[in-house]
Amino acid sequence: MGYLNCSSEGCLGKPSDFPPPEAAAHADSCAAALQLPKVALMFLTRGDLYHEPTWRLWFQYAANLVPLDAVRAGQCSADRLHAISQHCASKRSGSDALAQQHLFNVYIHSSPDWPGYPKGNIFRGRELTQRVNASWGTHALIDATRLLIAAALRDPNNHKLVLLSEAVLPLFPPTLIYQQLMTEDKSRVNACEHEAMNLERWHPNMTDGRFTKADWRKSSQWVALTRHHAAIARDDTYLNAIFQRWCYSRKDPLLAKWYDCYSDEHYIPSLLAYNGETDAADCAGKMVHVDWSMGGPHPMTYAPDDITADRFMNLRSGDGCHAAAAMRLVGDMVLPANQVTMKQHVVLILNKATGAALA
Repeated sequence: MGYLNCSSEGCLGKPSDFPPPEAAAHADSCAAALQLPKVALMFLTRGDLYHEPTWRLWFQYAANLVPLDAVRAGQCSADRLHAISQHCASKRSGSDALAQQHLFNVYIHSSPDWPGYPKGNIFRGRELTQRVNASWGTHALIDATRLLIAAALRDPNNHKLVLLSEAVLPLFPPTLIYQQLMTEDKSRVNACEHEAMNLERWHPNMTDGRFTKADWRKSSQWVALTRHHAAIARDDTYLNAIFQRWCYSRKDPLLAKWYDCYSDEHYIPSLLAYNGETDAADCAGKMVHVDWSMGGPHPMTYAPDDITADRFMNLRSGDGCHAAAAMRLVGDMVLPANQVTMKQHVVLILNKATGAALA
Protein backbone atom coordinates (compact mmCIF):
# COMPACT_ATOMS: atom_id res chain seq x y z
CA MET A 1 0.00 0.00 0.00
CA GLY A 2 2.35 2.70 1.19
CA TYR A 3 5.69 2.62 -0.59
CA LEU A 4 7.33 1.85 -3.92
CA ASN A 5 10.46 -0.31 -3.88
CA CYS A 6 12.71 1.15 -6.55
CA SER A 7 15.46 -0.86 -6.52
CA SER A 8 25.75 -11.83 10.47
CA GLU A 9 27.34 -11.75 13.07
CA GLY A 10 25.61 -14.32 15.27
CA CYS A 11 22.48 -14.59 17.35
CA LEU A 12 21.66 -11.56 19.41
CA GLY A 13 19.65 -13.64 21.89
CA LYS A 14 18.79 -11.53 24.93
CA PRO A 15 16.95 -8.17 24.90
CA SER A 16 19.79 -6.80 27.04
CA ASP A 17 22.13 -7.28 24.07
CA PHE A 18 20.40 -4.50 22.16
CA PRO A 19 21.81 -0.95 21.99
CA PRO A 20 20.70 2.08 23.99
CA PRO A 21 18.02 4.28 22.41
CA GLU A 22 19.29 6.52 19.64
CA ALA A 23 16.08 8.60 19.58
CA ALA A 24 16.61 10.29 22.95
CA ALA A 25 18.17 13.31 21.23
CA HIS A 26 15.04 13.73 19.09
CA ALA A 27 12.47 14.16 21.88
CA ASP A 28 9.10 15.53 20.79
CA SER A 29 7.43 17.33 23.70
CA CYS A 30 4.31 18.25 21.71
CA ALA A 31 3.66 14.63 20.73
CA ALA A 32 4.26 13.61 24.34
CA ALA A 33 1.74 16.17 25.58
CA LEU A 34 -0.83 14.92 23.07
CA GLN A 35 0.05 11.31 23.92
CA LEU A 36 0.34 10.96 20.16
CA PRO A 37 1.03 7.46 18.80
CA LYS A 38 3.73 7.43 16.14
CA VAL A 39 4.87 5.29 13.24
CA ALA A 40 8.48 4.10 13.42
CA LEU A 41 10.08 3.98 9.97
CA MET A 42 12.93 1.46 10.19
CA PHE A 43 15.30 1.57 7.23
CA LEU A 44 17.39 -1.55 6.62
CA THR A 45 20.18 -0.23 4.41
CA ARG A 46 23.68 -0.89 3.20
CA GLY A 47 24.49 2.77 3.69
CA ASP A 48 23.08 5.60 1.64
CA LEU A 49 19.35 6.30 1.41
CA TYR A 50 18.97 6.95 -2.28
CA HIS A 51 16.01 9.34 -2.29
CA GLU A 52 16.81 11.78 0.51
CA PRO A 53 15.47 14.83 -1.41
CA THR A 54 12.12 13.07 -1.92
CA TRP A 55 11.92 12.03 1.72
CA ARG A 56 12.79 15.59 2.73
CA LEU A 57 9.79 16.93 0.78
CA TRP A 58 7.60 14.14 2.18
CA PHE A 59 8.43 15.00 5.78
CA GLN A 60 8.00 18.72 5.02
CA TYR A 61 4.42 17.95 4.00
CA ALA A 62 3.78 16.65 7.54
CA ALA A 63 5.56 19.53 9.30
CA ASN A 64 3.80 20.60 12.49
CA LEU A 65 0.64 18.56 11.71
CA VAL A 66 -1.15 16.50 14.37
CA PRO A 67 -4.28 14.33 14.17
CA LEU A 68 -7.47 16.09 15.19
CA ASP A 69 -8.66 13.10 17.21
CA ALA A 70 -5.56 13.35 19.42
CA VAL A 71 -6.35 17.02 20.04
CA ARG A 72 -9.96 16.21 20.95
CA ALA A 73 -8.84 13.50 23.34
CA GLY A 74 -6.70 16.07 25.13
CA GLN A 75 -9.68 18.30 25.88
CA CYS A 76 -10.87 16.02 28.69
CA SER A 77 -7.99 16.73 31.07
CA ALA A 78 -7.01 20.12 32.41
CA ASP A 79 -3.43 18.94 32.93
CA ARG A 80 -3.18 17.69 29.35
CA LEU A 81 -4.69 20.90 28.03
CA HIS A 82 -2.05 22.90 29.87
CA ALA A 83 0.74 20.63 28.58
CA ILE A 84 -0.57 20.82 25.01
CA SER A 85 -0.76 24.61 25.15
CA GLN A 86 2.75 24.80 26.56
CA HIS A 87 4.50 22.37 24.21
CA CYS A 88 2.55 22.70 20.96
CA ALA A 89 2.19 26.46 20.72
CA SER A 90 5.48 26.86 18.86
CA LYS A 91 7.26 24.80 16.25
CA ARG A 92 9.86 22.22 17.24
CA SER A 93 13.47 23.25 17.43
CA GLY A 94 15.67 21.99 14.63
CA SER A 95 15.95 23.10 11.05
CA ASP A 96 15.45 19.82 9.16
CA ALA A 97 12.12 18.53 7.89
CA LEU A 98 12.28 15.36 9.95
CA ALA A 99 12.60 17.31 13.19
CA GLN A 100 9.63 19.54 12.32
CA GLN A 101 7.02 16.76 12.13
CA HIS A 102 5.25 14.79 14.89
CA LEU A 103 3.95 11.65 13.17
CA PHE A 104 7.04 9.54 12.47
CA ASN A 105 10.28 8.45 14.08
CA VAL A 106 13.15 7.21 11.94
CA TYR A 107 15.70 4.47 12.69
CA ILE A 108 18.43 3.34 10.30
CA HIS A 109 20.55 0.21 10.30
CA SER A 110 23.47 0.54 7.90
CA SER A 111 26.66 -1.44 7.42
CA PRO A 112 29.15 -1.20 10.32
CA ASP A 113 31.68 0.53 8.06
CA TRP A 114 29.20 3.19 6.88
CA PRO A 115 30.72 6.56 7.89
CA GLY A 116 27.36 8.24 8.38
CA TYR A 117 25.26 10.81 6.58
CA PRO A 118 26.74 14.22 5.77
CA LYS A 119 25.83 17.42 7.53
CA GLY A 120 22.55 18.74 6.21
CA ASN A 121 21.15 15.30 5.37
CA ILE A 122 17.83 14.77 7.19
CA PHE A 123 18.86 11.23 8.16
CA ARG A 124 22.02 12.34 9.93
CA GLY A 125 22.10 11.05 13.51
CA ARG A 126 19.32 8.49 12.99
CA GLU A 127 21.66 5.52 12.59
CA LEU A 128 21.86 2.76 15.20
CA THR A 129 25.10 2.69 17.13
CA GLN A 130 25.19 -1.12 17.13
CA ARG A 131 25.17 -2.69 13.68
CA VAL A 132 25.92 -6.04 12.04
CA ASN A 133 27.13 -7.08 8.59
CA ALA A 134 23.76 -7.94 7.05
CA SER A 135 24.31 -9.63 3.70
CA TRP A 136 21.50 -10.56 1.33
CA GLY A 137 20.10 -14.03 1.91
CA THR A 138 21.63 -14.49 5.37
CA HIS A 139 20.06 -14.63 8.81
CA ALA A 140 22.00 -11.47 9.66
CA LEU A 141 19.15 -9.54 8.02
CA ILE A 142 17.00 -10.70 10.92
CA ASP A 143 19.71 -9.69 13.41
CA ALA A 144 19.65 -6.19 11.89
CA THR A 145 15.86 -6.09 11.84
CA ARG A 146 15.67 -7.04 15.52
CA LEU A 147 18.16 -4.29 16.36
CA LEU A 148 15.88 -1.80 14.60
CA ILE A 149 12.82 -3.16 16.38
CA ALA A 150 14.50 -2.99 19.77
CA ALA A 151 15.56 0.62 19.21
CA ALA A 152 12.07 1.64 18.04
CA LEU A 153 10.34 -0.07 20.97
CA ARG A 154 12.31 2.02 23.43
CA ASP A 155 10.03 4.91 22.51
CA PRO A 156 6.62 4.10 24.03
CA ASN A 157 4.93 6.37 21.47
CA ASN A 158 5.84 4.08 18.56
CA HIS A 159 2.66 2.08 17.96
CA LYS A 160 3.38 0.81 14.44
CA LEU A 161 6.82 -0.27 13.22
CA VAL A 162 7.44 -0.35 9.47
CA LEU A 163 10.46 -2.02 7.87
CA LEU A 164 11.72 -0.36 4.68
CA SER A 165 14.68 -0.60 2.34
CA GLU A 166 17.09 2.11 1.26
CA ALA A 167 15.43 2.25 -2.17
CA VAL A 168 11.79 2.95 -1.31
CA LEU A 169 9.79 5.97 -2.37
CA PRO A 170 6.55 6.97 -0.61
CA LEU A 171 3.46 6.56 -2.79
CA PHE A 172 1.09 8.59 -0.63
CA PRO A 173 1.30 11.71 1.55
CA PRO A 174 2.56 11.13 5.10
CA THR A 175 -0.77 12.07 6.68
CA LEU A 176 -2.59 9.41 4.67
CA ILE A 177 -0.07 6.68 5.43
CA TYR A 178 -0.11 7.62 9.10
CA GLN A 179 -3.89 7.62 9.42
CA GLN A 180 -4.24 4.38 7.47
CA LEU A 181 -1.75 2.51 9.66
CA MET A 182 -3.24 3.90 12.86
CA THR A 183 -6.73 2.70 11.94
CA GLU A 184 -5.48 -0.87 11.40
CA ASP A 185 -5.36 -3.13 14.44
CA LYS A 186 -3.45 -5.89 12.63
CA SER A 187 0.12 -6.23 11.43
CA ARG A 188 0.77 -6.09 7.72
CA VAL A 189 2.43 -9.49 7.48
CA ASN A 190 1.19 -12.75 5.99
CA ALA A 191 1.27 -15.10 8.95
CA CYS A 192 -1.54 -17.21 7.49
CA GLU A 193 -1.37 -20.45 5.54
CA HIS A 194 -1.31 -19.95 1.78
CA GLU A 195 -0.19 -21.73 -1.38
CA ALA A 196 3.15 -19.95 -1.81
CA MET A 197 4.82 -20.67 1.55
CA ASN A 198 7.79 -22.53 -0.04
CA LEU A 199 7.41 -25.57 2.19
CA GLU A 200 10.49 -27.05 0.54
CA ARG A 201 12.52 -24.52 2.51
CA TRP A 202 11.50 -26.16 5.78
CA HIS A 203 14.48 -28.06 7.15
CA PRO A 204 13.66 -31.27 9.08
CA ASN A 205 16.14 -30.31 11.79
CA MET A 206 14.08 -27.22 12.61
CA THR A 207 11.50 -29.18 14.55
CA ASP A 208 11.97 -30.19 18.16
CA GLY A 209 8.36 -30.96 18.95
CA ARG A 210 7.48 -27.32 19.62
CA PHE A 211 8.09 -25.51 16.36
CA THR A 212 6.75 -27.72 13.56
CA LYS A 213 6.16 -27.55 9.84
CA ALA A 214 2.57 -26.52 10.58
CA ASP A 215 3.95 -23.16 11.78
CA TRP A 216 5.95 -22.48 8.61
CA ARG A 217 4.93 -19.26 6.85
CA LYS A 218 6.18 -16.87 4.19
CA SER A 219 5.62 -13.13 3.79
CA SER A 220 7.24 -10.07 2.27
CA GLN A 221 10.28 -8.90 4.18
CA TRP A 222 8.85 -5.38 4.29
CA VAL A 223 6.26 -5.52 7.04
CA ALA A 224 4.32 -3.20 9.33
CA LEU A 225 4.10 -4.59 12.87
CA THR A 226 1.92 -3.70 15.80
CA ARG A 227 3.82 -2.90 18.95
CA HIS A 228 2.77 -6.26 20.43
CA HIS A 229 4.12 -8.22 17.48
CA ALA A 230 7.31 -6.18 17.43
CA ALA A 231 7.88 -7.05 21.09
CA ILE A 232 7.47 -10.75 20.28
CA ALA A 233 10.23 -10.44 17.66
CA ARG A 234 12.49 -8.47 19.98
CA ASP A 235 12.14 -10.89 22.90
CA ASP A 236 12.35 -14.15 20.97
CA THR A 237 15.40 -16.33 21.53
CA TYR A 238 13.99 -19.78 20.75
CA LEU A 239 12.95 -19.49 17.11
CA ASN A 240 15.71 -17.05 16.26
CA ALA A 241 18.30 -19.67 17.25
CA ILE A 242 16.58 -22.31 15.10
CA PHE A 243 16.53 -20.09 12.03
CA GLN A 244 20.09 -18.96 12.60
CA ARG A 245 21.28 -22.55 12.62
CA TRP A 246 19.09 -24.18 9.98
CA CYS A 247 17.99 -21.47 7.54
CA TYR A 248 20.74 -21.01 4.94
CA SER A 249 21.56 -21.50 1.25
CA ARG A 250 24.16 -24.17 0.47
CA LYS A 251 24.65 -27.84 -0.30
CA ASP A 252 23.11 -29.74 2.59
CA PRO A 253 24.67 -33.12 3.45
CA LEU A 254 21.60 -34.32 5.35
CA LEU A 255 19.28 -33.56 2.46
CA ALA A 256 21.91 -34.55 -0.12
CA LYS A 257 20.99 -31.57 -2.30
CA TRP A 258 21.22 -27.83 -2.55
CA TYR A 259 19.05 -26.23 0.12
CA ASP A 260 17.66 -22.68 0.03
CA CYS A 261 16.13 -20.84 2.97
CA TYR A 262 15.78 -17.09 3.52
CA SER A 263 15.10 -15.94 7.08
CA ASP A 264 13.92 -12.49 6.01
CA GLU A 265 10.92 -14.06 4.23
CA HIS A 266 10.05 -16.71 6.81
CA TYR A 267 11.20 -15.81 10.32
CA ILE A 268 8.69 -13.10 11.34
CA PRO A 269 5.54 -14.72 9.84
CA SER A 270 6.55 -18.13 11.22
CA LEU A 271 7.26 -16.57 14.63
CA LEU A 272 3.79 -15.04 14.74
CA ALA A 273 2.15 -18.29 13.65
CA TYR A 274 4.11 -20.23 16.27
CA ASN A 275 2.91 -17.78 18.94
CA GLY A 276 -0.73 -18.12 17.90
CA GLU A 277 -0.92 -14.63 16.39
CA THR A 278 -2.24 -15.60 12.95
CA ASP A 279 -5.58 -13.86 13.48
CA ALA A 280 -3.78 -10.64 14.41
CA ALA A 281 -2.03 -10.48 11.02
CA ASP A 282 -3.68 -9.20 7.85
CA CYS A 283 -2.84 -12.35 5.82
CA ALA A 284 -1.54 -10.20 2.96
CA GLY A 285 1.61 -8.42 4.09
CA LYS A 286 1.40 -5.70 1.46
CA MET A 287 3.28 -2.71 2.80
CA VAL A 288 5.53 -2.07 -0.19
CA HIS A 289 4.69 -2.38 -3.88
CA VAL A 290 7.06 -4.70 -5.75
CA ASP A 291 6.95 -5.99 -9.31
CA TRP A 292 7.92 -9.64 -9.69
CA SER A 293 6.83 -9.89 -13.32
CA MET A 294 10.43 -10.20 -14.54
CA GLY A 295 11.08 -13.33 -12.47
CA GLY A 296 14.28 -14.11 -10.57
CA PRO A 297 15.27 -13.68 -6.91
CA HIS A 298 14.77 -9.89 -6.89
CA PRO A 299 11.85 -7.69 -7.94
CA MET A 300 12.08 -5.25 -10.80
CA THR A 301 14.25 -2.19 -10.20
CA TYR A 302 12.67 0.99 -11.49
CA ALA A 303 14.96 3.22 -13.54
CA PRO A 304 14.67 7.03 -13.25
CA ASP A 305 12.69 7.23 -16.49
CA ASP A 306 10.18 4.73 -15.08
CA ILE A 307 9.17 7.02 -12.22
CA THR A 308 6.48 9.16 -13.81
CA ALA A 309 3.30 10.81 -12.56
CA ASP A 310 1.22 8.32 -14.55
CA ARG A 311 2.99 5.36 -12.95
CA PHE A 312 2.45 6.79 -9.49
CA MET A 313 -1.25 7.32 -10.19
CA ASN A 314 -1.59 3.76 -11.48
CA LEU A 315 0.15 2.33 -8.45
CA ARG A 316 -1.99 4.42 -6.12
CA SER A 317 -5.16 2.99 -7.60
CA GLY A 318 -4.06 -0.63 -7.19
CA ASP A 319 -6.13 -3.03 -5.09
CA GLY A 320 -9.21 -0.85 -5.55
CA CYS A 321 -7.82 2.08 -3.55
CA HIS A 322 -9.66 5.39 -4.13
CA ALA A 323 -6.55 7.48 -3.58
CA ALA A 324 -7.96 10.89 -4.49
CA ALA A 325 -10.93 10.53 -2.16
CA ALA A 326 -8.71 9.27 0.66
CA MET A 327 -6.32 12.19 0.30
CA ARG A 328 -9.20 14.68 0.38
CA LEU A 329 -10.65 13.04 3.48
CA VAL A 330 -7.39 12.94 5.42
CA GLY A 331 -6.96 16.69 4.97
CA ASP A 332 -9.81 17.22 7.44
CA MET A 333 -8.25 14.86 9.99
CA VAL A 334 -5.14 16.93 10.84
CA LEU A 335 -4.36 20.47 11.93
CA PRO A 336 -1.19 22.47 12.68
CA ALA A 337 0.03 21.80 16.21
CA ASN A 338 0.58 25.50 16.91
CA GLN A 339 -3.13 26.09 16.25
CA VAL A 340 -4.20 23.61 18.92
CA THR A 341 -4.75 26.30 21.57
CA MET A 342 -7.00 28.22 19.16
CA LYS A 343 -8.91 25.11 18.11
CA GLN A 344 -9.43 23.89 21.64
CA HIS A 345 -12.14 26.52 22.31
CA VAL A 346 -14.10 25.38 19.25
CA VAL A 347 -13.90 21.77 20.39
CA LEU A 348 -14.99 22.70 23.92
CA ILE A 349 -18.04 24.54 22.57
CA LEU A 350 -18.98 21.56 20.41
CA ASN A 351 -18.59 19.19 23.34
CA LYS A 352 -20.82 21.37 25.52
CA ALA A 353 -23.43 21.62 22.79
CA THR A 354 -23.66 17.84 22.61
CA GLY A 355 -23.80 17.46 26.38
CA ALA A 356 -20.41 15.74 26.63
CA ALA A 357 -18.88 15.68 30.09
CA LEU A 358 -15.49 17.33 30.41
CA ALA A 359 -12.99 16.61 33.15
